[in-house]
Amino acid sequence: MHDCKELLLACESIANKLTASVANIVEQFNSDKVIRDNHGRVLNLPQVPDLLVDANTFLSNANKVVRLLCLLPGRFTQLKEDSNFDKLALTLAAALPVGSKLTEFVTAEAPVIRRIVELRNFAEHPKQKKTEIHNFEAMPSGKIRVPVWGFSEDDFIGISDEMKAIIGYLMRIAESMLIGSLEQCREKSFPAVLVREISLNLECPIAFRYCVDTSKLKFPDPP
Repeated sequence: MHDCKELLLACESIANKLTASVANIVEQFNSDKVIRDNHGRVLNLPQVPDLLVDANTFLSNANKVVRLLCLLPGRFTQLKEDSNFDKLALTLAAALPVGSKLTEFVTAEAPVIRRIVELRNFAEHPKQKKTEIHNFEAMPSGKIRVPVWGFSEDDFIGISDEMKAIIGYLMRIAESMLIGSLEQCREKSFPAVLVREISLNLECPIAFRYCVDTSKLKFPDPP
Protein backbone atom coordinates (compact mmCIF):
# COMPACT_ATOMS: atom_id res chain seq x y z
CA MET A 1 0.00 0.00 0.00
CA HIS A 2 2.92 2.32 0.70
CA ASP A 3 4.33 1.61 -2.76
CA CYS A 4 0.90 2.29 -4.28
CA LYS A 5 0.76 5.61 -2.47
CA GLU A 6 4.21 6.65 -3.75
CA LEU A 7 3.35 5.68 -7.31
CA LEU A 8 0.04 7.55 -7.20
CA LEU A 9 1.79 10.64 -5.84
CA ALA A 10 4.16 10.46 -8.82
CA CYS A 11 1.11 10.12 -11.10
CA GLU A 12 -0.51 13.12 -9.43
CA SER A 13 2.61 15.23 -9.98
CA ILE A 14 2.58 14.41 -13.70
CA ALA A 15 -1.17 15.05 -13.98
CA ASN A 16 -0.86 18.44 -12.25
CA LYS A 17 2.02 19.44 -14.51
CA LEU A 18 0.16 18.42 -17.67
CA THR A 19 -3.10 20.06 -16.55
CA ALA A 20 -1.26 23.33 -15.90
CA SER A 21 0.36 23.21 -19.35
CA VAL A 22 -2.97 22.53 -21.06
CA ALA A 23 -4.67 25.35 -19.13
CA ASN A 24 -1.86 27.75 -20.04
CA ILE A 25 -2.16 26.98 -23.76
CA VAL A 26 -5.97 27.18 -23.68
CA GLU A 27 -5.61 30.61 -22.06
CA GLN A 28 -3.34 31.67 -24.92
CA PHE A 29 -6.10 30.79 -27.38
CA ASN A 30 -8.79 32.50 -25.31
CA SER A 31 -6.77 35.70 -25.06
CA ASP A 32 -5.86 35.67 -28.79
CA LYS A 33 -2.15 35.31 -28.06
CA VAL A 34 -1.81 32.53 -30.65
CA ILE A 35 -0.84 33.82 -34.09
CA ARG A 36 -3.23 32.96 -36.94
CA ASP A 37 -3.12 33.59 -40.69
CA ASN A 38 -5.67 35.61 -42.67
CA HIS A 39 -7.98 32.59 -42.85
CA GLY A 40 -7.97 32.06 -39.11
CA ARG A 41 -5.69 29.03 -39.22
CA VAL A 42 -3.25 28.70 -36.36
CA LEU A 43 0.43 29.22 -37.09
CA ASN A 44 2.97 27.46 -34.85
CA LEU A 45 0.39 25.56 -32.80
CA PRO A 46 1.50 25.53 -29.13
CA GLN A 47 2.37 22.10 -27.73
CA VAL A 48 2.52 20.58 -24.25
CA PRO A 49 6.24 19.95 -23.62
CA ASP A 50 7.37 16.36 -22.91
CA LEU A 51 3.85 15.02 -23.44
CA LEU A 52 4.90 11.58 -24.72
CA VAL A 53 7.42 11.07 -21.91
CA ASP A 54 5.06 12.22 -19.18
CA ALA A 55 2.07 10.26 -20.54
CA ASN A 56 4.06 7.04 -20.77
CA THR A 57 5.58 7.53 -17.32
CA PHE A 58 2.10 8.08 -15.89
CA LEU A 59 0.75 4.94 -17.55
CA SER A 60 3.75 2.92 -16.40
CA ASN A 61 3.23 4.01 -12.79
CA ALA A 62 -0.52 3.39 -12.96
CA ASN A 63 0.11 -0.09 -14.33
CA LYS A 64 2.55 -0.79 -11.48
CA VAL A 65 -0.21 0.17 -9.03
CA VAL A 66 -2.53 -2.34 -10.70
CA ARG A 67 0.09 -5.09 -10.43
CA LEU A 68 0.63 -4.30 -6.75
CA LEU A 69 -3.11 -4.38 -6.07
CA CYS A 70 -3.28 -7.81 -7.69
CA LEU A 71 -0.83 -9.03 -5.04
CA LEU A 72 -2.92 -7.82 -2.09
CA PRO A 73 -5.28 -10.82 -1.77
CA GLY A 74 -2.27 -13.13 -1.76
CA ARG A 75 -0.94 -11.40 1.35
CA PHE A 76 -3.94 -12.76 3.26
CA THR A 77 -4.69 -16.00 1.39
CA GLN A 78 -2.13 -18.07 -0.48
CA LEU A 79 -2.74 -17.40 -4.16
CA LYS A 80 -0.65 -17.41 -7.29
CA GLU A 81 0.47 -13.99 -8.51
CA ASP A 82 -1.56 -12.23 -11.22
CA SER A 83 -0.89 -9.01 -13.10
CA ASN A 84 -4.38 -7.79 -14.00
CA PHE A 85 -7.94 -8.05 -12.71
CA ASP A 86 -9.14 -10.38 -15.47
CA LYS A 87 -6.67 -13.07 -14.37
CA LEU A 88 -7.11 -12.26 -10.67
CA ALA A 89 -10.89 -12.71 -10.95
CA LEU A 90 -10.38 -16.26 -12.26
CA THR A 91 -7.84 -17.01 -9.52
CA LEU A 92 -10.17 -15.74 -6.79
CA ALA A 93 -13.17 -17.59 -8.22
CA ALA A 94 -11.22 -20.85 -8.00
CA ALA A 95 -9.77 -20.20 -4.53
CA LEU A 96 -12.56 -18.50 -2.59
CA PRO A 97 -16.10 -19.63 -1.71
CA VAL A 98 -18.89 -19.06 -4.22
CA GLY A 99 -20.41 -15.61 -3.72
CA SER A 100 -17.20 -14.07 -2.36
CA LYS A 101 -17.55 -10.29 -2.23
CA LEU A 102 -13.89 -9.88 -3.19
CA THR A 103 -14.33 -12.03 -6.31
CA GLU A 104 -17.45 -10.08 -7.27
CA PHE A 105 -15.66 -6.77 -6.73
CA VAL A 106 -12.61 -7.69 -8.80
CA THR A 107 -14.81 -9.09 -11.59
CA ALA A 108 -16.92 -5.92 -11.69
CA GLU A 109 -13.90 -3.60 -11.81
CA ALA A 110 -11.94 -5.65 -14.38
CA PRO A 111 -13.15 -3.70 -17.48
CA VAL A 112 -11.95 -0.34 -16.10
CA ILE A 113 -8.64 -1.82 -14.95
CA ARG A 114 -8.26 -3.42 -18.39
CA ARG A 115 -8.27 -0.01 -20.10
CA ILE A 116 -5.51 1.28 -17.80
CA VAL A 117 -3.40 -1.83 -18.43
CA GLU A 118 -4.00 -1.75 -22.19
CA LEU A 119 -3.18 1.95 -22.48
CA ARG A 120 0.22 1.10 -21.01
CA ASN A 121 0.83 -2.23 -22.74
CA PHE A 122 -0.17 -1.09 -26.23
CA ALA A 123 1.92 2.05 -25.89
CA GLU A 124 5.01 -0.05 -25.26
CA HIS A 125 4.11 -3.11 -27.36
CA PRO A 126 1.61 -2.25 -30.13
CA LYS A 127 -0.07 -5.42 -31.38
CA GLN A 128 -3.74 -5.70 -32.28
CA LYS A 129 -4.12 -2.18 -30.89
CA LYS A 130 -1.87 0.85 -30.49
CA THR A 131 -2.08 3.54 -27.85
CA GLU A 132 -2.10 6.86 -29.67
CA ILE A 133 -1.03 10.00 -27.79
CA HIS A 134 -1.81 13.30 -29.50
CA ASN A 135 -0.74 16.79 -28.47
CA PHE A 136 -2.75 19.93 -29.32
CA GLU A 137 -4.05 19.49 -32.87
CA ALA A 138 -5.92 21.58 -35.44
CA MET A 139 -8.91 19.52 -36.58
CA PRO A 140 -10.42 19.57 -40.11
CA SER A 141 -13.35 21.57 -38.72
CA GLY A 142 -10.93 24.32 -37.73
CA LYS A 143 -11.30 23.64 -34.02
CA ILE A 144 -8.31 22.98 -31.78
CA ARG A 145 -8.32 19.72 -29.84
CA VAL A 146 -6.64 19.41 -26.45
CA PRO A 147 -4.20 16.48 -25.90
CA VAL A 148 -5.95 13.10 -26.09
CA TRP A 149 -5.04 9.44 -25.92
CA GLY A 150 -6.76 6.18 -26.77
CA PHE A 151 -6.84 3.45 -29.40
CA SER A 152 -8.93 5.11 -32.12
CA GLU A 153 -10.64 8.38 -32.99
CA ASP A 154 -13.89 7.18 -31.41
CA ASP A 155 -12.05 6.14 -28.25
CA PHE A 156 -9.96 9.27 -27.58
CA ILE A 157 -10.29 10.93 -24.16
CA GLY A 158 -8.65 14.14 -22.92
CA ILE A 159 -5.40 13.08 -21.27
CA SER A 160 -5.46 15.45 -18.31
CA ASP A 161 -9.10 14.55 -17.52
CA GLU A 162 -8.50 10.81 -17.65
CA MET A 163 -5.28 11.08 -15.65
CA LYS A 164 -7.16 12.70 -12.78
CA ALA A 165 -9.95 10.13 -13.07
CA ILE A 166 -7.46 7.24 -13.00
CA ILE A 167 -5.75 8.57 -9.86
CA GLY A 168 -9.02 8.91 -7.94
CA TYR A 169 -10.22 5.54 -9.21
CA LEU A 170 -7.04 3.67 -8.20
CA MET A 171 -7.12 5.28 -4.75
CA ARG A 172 -10.65 3.94 -4.23
CA ILE A 173 -9.74 0.52 -5.64
CA ALA A 174 -6.68 0.28 -3.37
CA GLU A 175 -8.75 0.92 -0.24
CA SER A 176 -11.45 -1.50 -1.37
CA MET A 177 -8.95 -4.24 -2.27
CA LEU A 178 -7.27 -3.99 1.13
CA ILE A 179 -10.58 -4.17 2.97
CA GLY A 180 -11.90 -6.96 0.75
CA SER A 181 -8.73 -8.99 1.19
CA LEU A 182 -8.78 -8.49 4.96
CA GLU A 183 -12.40 -9.63 5.11
CA GLN A 184 -11.40 -12.96 3.56
CA CYS A 185 -9.22 -13.90 6.53
CA ARG A 186 -10.85 -11.97 9.38
CA GLU A 187 -12.14 -14.11 12.21
CA LYS A 188 -15.86 -14.12 11.42
CA SER A 189 -16.84 -14.93 15.00
CA PHE A 190 -15.54 -11.54 16.14
CA PRO A 191 -18.44 -9.04 15.95
CA ALA A 192 -16.89 -6.29 13.84
CA VAL A 193 -18.46 -3.85 11.45
CA LEU A 194 -16.81 -1.65 8.84
CA VAL A 195 -17.68 2.03 9.24
CA ARG A 196 -16.95 4.87 6.81
CA GLU A 197 -15.41 7.93 8.42
CA ILE A 198 -17.64 10.98 8.03
CA SER A 199 -14.90 13.61 8.35
CA LEU A 200 -11.32 12.70 7.47
CA ASN A 201 -8.31 13.63 9.54
CA LEU A 202 -6.05 15.10 6.86
CA GLU A 203 -2.96 14.09 8.84
CA CYS A 204 -4.11 10.46 8.73
CA PRO A 205 -6.93 10.24 6.16
CA ILE A 206 -8.45 6.85 6.99
CA ALA A 207 -11.65 6.38 4.99
CA PHE A 208 -12.86 3.20 6.76
CA ARG A 209 -12.51 1.84 10.27
CA TYR A 210 -13.32 -1.48 11.90
CA CYS A 211 -15.43 -1.07 15.03
CA VAL A 212 -17.00 -3.51 17.44
CA ASP A 213 -20.53 -4.34 16.35
CA THR A 214 -22.23 -3.89 19.70
CA SER A 215 -25.54 -5.12 18.28
CA LYS A 216 -24.06 -8.61 18.07
CA LEU A 217 -22.41 -8.69 21.48
CA LYS A 218 -24.01 -11.08 23.94
CA PHE A 219 -23.80 -10.58 27.67
CA PRO A 220 -24.98 -12.90 30.43
CA ASP A 221 -28.21 -11.95 32.10
CA PRO A 222 -27.68 -9.95 35.30
CA PRO A 223 -28.06 -11.97 38.51
